[in-house]
Amino acid sequence: MNLLFWIYKSRTEKASSAFLMARITHHSKRANINTGLKILPSTWDSKKQRVKGNSELANNVNRHIQTISVRLLSIYDELSKTGKDFTVSRPK
Repeated sequence: MNLLFWIYKSRTEKASSAFLMARITHHSKRANINTGLKILPSTWDSKKQRVKGNSELANNVNRHIQTISVRLLSIYDELSKTGKDFTVSRPK
């Protein structure tokens, strides 16, 4: 499983906030999840997948990213240990 954070800025202008998204990829299938957080595109470091700086907002968003990462990886590990199938597609 691969986890990537990115900003959905295709519908935002430079000065406005964009949604922070998480992408889970597993066996060449992927799912995008909206984290519910919005950030300025100019503050996003795509290589580090974190918000730049040490402001309170940057620290809060970066902690939230870490929490999401740990939670998703924990769920994946638990499913792997129990031998249950894991898929990124949503149930119909």
